[in-house]
Amino acid sequence: MKLRLILSLFFLSLVPALAESGPHRIAVIDVNQVLEESTAGKAIFGRLQAAQGERAAKADKMEAELRKLQDEYGTHQLSWSAAQIAERVRVLKEKQAALDSYLKEVRQELGAMRDREMQGLEEKIGPVIEAVAAEKNLDAVFNKSESGLIFASDRIDITSDVVTRFNAGK
Repeated sequence: MKLRLILSLFFLSLVPALAESGPHRIAVIDVNQVLEESTAGKAIFGRLQAAQGERAAKADKMEAELRKLQDEYGTHQLSWSAAQIAERVRVLKEKQAALDSYLKEVRQELGAMRDREMQGLEEKIGPVIEAVAAEKNLDAVFNKSESGLIFASDRIDITSDVVTRFNAGK
């Protein structure tokens, strides 16, 4: 997301300077671990789960109503008139369309909520990463899980430092 872009642009801006000077210090951070372990990340996860749970309950109710109508249709269709069958089919199609529409709306809404929450977190954590990097005299910091990194020693992983500092609000 935005943090990945910032880190990528940061690294790319360093490439000419890195090529001209001596050895450089790099580090990695596991952004997913920051999300899982930081107080702010846990709060976001909790809000997203609560929102998802509320919408899932409504979807479950809609699905149960649709199943009940489908079962009723299957049970009674042989005894109904053509007009009754046509009316039930129309109602079933309406209910299915309403459920499909609701599920699409929920996916979009939860996706937008997740994106807003993550953007807010990235804006807060960016300065923390920069501060830790400056203190450790680092030239580049990579996102461990999305950089294409094949191996990184634990010695260069600053994730726990960032989580600690972020949770402390510094």
